[in-house]
Amino acid sequence: MSPKESKDSMVVTDTRSTSFSGKGQQPPQRLLGMALFIGLALLLSAACAPRVTQPPKPAPLLTEQTPFGPSMTLAEMLDQSLRTQYRPPNIDFPVPDQMAHSSSALPQRSGDYFMELSRESVTLHLASDVTAYVLGPSASSSGEAQARGQTDDIPEAGLAVGHANGDIHVWSSWPCASLTLPTAAPVTLLTWDGVGPFLGAGNARSGELHAFDLRHCARVGTVPGQHPLRHAALSSSSTWVAVTDTGQRLFVGPLGELFANPSNASPVLEQDPRRHVGTLRFPPLALAFSPREGLLQSVDQAGWLLLWTLPDLTLLEQVRIPGGPFGAALFHGGHLILGPAGIDQDVSPTSHDESRPEPVIWDIPNSRAVAAEEILTSQNASSTNQGAPWALLHFFERFNLDAGLLTFRTAQKHWLRKLHFGTPRLSVHAADDDGLLRVTEPDQTQRWYQTATGRPADAPDHGPTRLTPLAVAPDGTVSWNGRTYALADPVQTRDGYVLMARHVPEHRFFLWWMPVEEVRVSMDSWILPDKTDLLPIRNSLIQDSPPSWISLSDHRQPVGDMQ
Repeated sequence: MSPKESKDSMVVTDTRSTSFSGKGQQPPQRLLGMALFIGLALLLSAACAPRVTQPPKPAPLLTEQTPFGPSMTLAEMLDQSLRTQYRPPNIDFPVPDQMAHSSSALPQRSGDYFMELSRESVTLHLASDVTAYVLGPSASSSGEAQARGQTDDIPEAGLAVGHANGDIHVWSSWPCASLTLPTAAPVTLLTWDGVGPFLGAGNARSGELHAFDLRHCARVGTVPGQHPLRHAALSSSSTWVAVTDTGQRLFVGPLGELFANPSNASPVLEQDPRRHVGTLRFPPLALAFSPREGLLQSVDQAGWLLLWTLPDLTLLEQVRIPGGPFGAALFHGGHLILGPAGIDQDVSPTSHDESRPEPVIWDIPNSRAVAAEEILTSQNASSTNQGAPWALLHFFERFNLDAGLLTFRTAQKHWLRKLHFGTPRLSVHAADDDGLLRVTEPDQTQRWYQTATGRPADAPDHGPTRLTPLAVAPDGTVSWNGRTYALADPVQTRDGYVLMARHVPEHRFFLWWMPVEEVRVSMDSWILPDKTDLLPIRNSLIQDSPPSWISLSDHRQPVGDMQ
């Protein structure tokens, strides 16, 4: 073969080779395939390389993006419930139904009614399908006081509510708003000291107790179920747990990972992580660890207070507090507050009822009972971050759980509107010998007024010898001895009707519609308010004496003779 033929053959061979290997593709695409192969090899080598172990982090069970919404303090929740369930009353209610009557020029009213506005303590519905709840005396992550709502003077506290489906709702200054039990069993056992972020929850029958961290909505420990439980307590840093079973036996031990780490436990607990400390004499009311976890405290219905030292679990003191039996107990700081058994929940804790037994306040370090004034003075003189235990006890008494419905009774009074059928009955009698008028209100209470000034007066010591009944006009005016007295005042007019309002000391208003034609006073002499939420208060019944006006929406404290 000549050199020329050999060169041509090489060219042909090379062309065929290129055409076969590339199959019509251009050289840059072949380079891309090689780059892809190299990248794949690098990924495989990286996958085979040793990985760096990351420290475990608590995994949130529920976050703020859950349907339950973001976290909310207890004061904010109560204020929101009040504004939602008891909106400011509107006095601009409809006029009575009218129907034509052929024999009378006046409109005949069918379905007459009148309204009553009163200031009362109200009951807020907080949650339904509730199986357990616990109040934390001081649930703040920063030590600062919570924002005060308009519901009441709410102390710094937190509330956790357990439901039958295993859900737990939390209202506090911690970021966690909701949790759930891993077993989805009904929540019948809750414990929370309120100082730390650790909440204990479980099912009392199964005996299993779970510890949750409210900073991360994460479960950080579990006490295995061995016996049905009645009470439980977690220390503020979740180091210790104490439980009592249905046999009133007390078990104490370290929590969570400390069970498997003997170096963190005492010599006694290394052998038995859950030590049977003893059996309580009577059903327990409360278990609590001291804030620095140096003591375990227990109190029962008979008033027996027992103290154990930690970590050796030596019985330090046992004393029976007089004044029992008790129905409620609250450990707070260095004090124990015991509420008497059998207290009626409907009785306001702020009332001064002499028949109501007073709570017992026990100074734990000094082992003596102290007066309420002493503990209030010491709390006010020191720090107000944790609130007075006396106020906390009264605050806790206003919560009530009945048939799965958790309610809260407000201490302050709020405006309520009530409907009554018919027309309000006002009657007036004159005691001319005493210079007094006796007015019988629509609520059948009686009040006395001076005939000369129209101002309120005390009831006479002796019964009047003669009472003269006086005619009361539909607009509430009464005439006697040349004077005209006004028991009610016009508030607004609409569709041929005028709205009359009668202020009943100390806390009520009665309002009713009546035709303008039945009003004795000329409308030209009326000075009606521009706003529709104003109501009149009379310091004198003399008609020429103008009333003062209050606003229901702006007014939040008792006014005038409501003090």
